[in-house]
Formats: sequence, C-alpha cells, structure tokens
Amino acid sequence: MLGLDVLEWWVKTDGGMPQIAINLGAGSKFCSPVMLASLKPVSTSGTWSRFSVHLGDFGGRYTGFDGCGGNSLSDLTALEFKNTRPRYTTQLCLDGIRLLSLGSAADSN
Repeated sequence: MLGLDVLEWWVKTDGGMPQIAINLGAGSKFCSPVMLASLKPVSTSGTWSRFSVHLGDFGGRYTGFDGCGGNSLSDLTALEFKNTRPRYTTQLCLDGIRLLSLGSAADSN
C-alpha cells in the first residue's frame, strides 16, 4: 500500500449537500474528520459527484501518510461517512471508493 495518498469516491444524494464527516481509522484510533460540505467536486456526471481528498487532510504528513494516532496505511481498517446531524435524515449513495496514488485522481473526464 505504499504510495497511496488520495482517497476518492463518488456520491449521490437526495438533494443538497448533507452534513457528512469523512474519517479514517484503525481500531479505536481515528484521524481528524473532513466535512463533505467543505469539499468541491473534482467532477460530476449527472446527479453523481466525484470527490478526492489527500490523506494528509486527515492528519499526518503530506509527503507520505504516516497515520493518525499511530496508524500507518497498513493499519487502516475503517472508512467512516458519518451524519453529523442525525436528527435530519438523507439518502447518501457512495460508489467507486478508492485509495490512489497522487496524480491518478486528477485525471480529466
């Protein structure tokens, strides 16, 4: 898993941008969450939007992910998409969730 430094995914919602926190973790140790609403789509296709986040945005280093709370890439066991406003429900569909080498997520459509 060396050289993986970008998390990419496609998302479709039932309208608007839900208050979703995205996070990585290993066991009980989690990184710093990134809010979906703070991100701009890399591209769109119909009602689907593609997002890409450098793993350094979750904490650690940008020159190579060294984890959060002592985690390394090989320790990661969880990818969490969490509704931060549970009183409000929304449909959230995810697809194409991948870890990529920097550069492959920035391809053109």
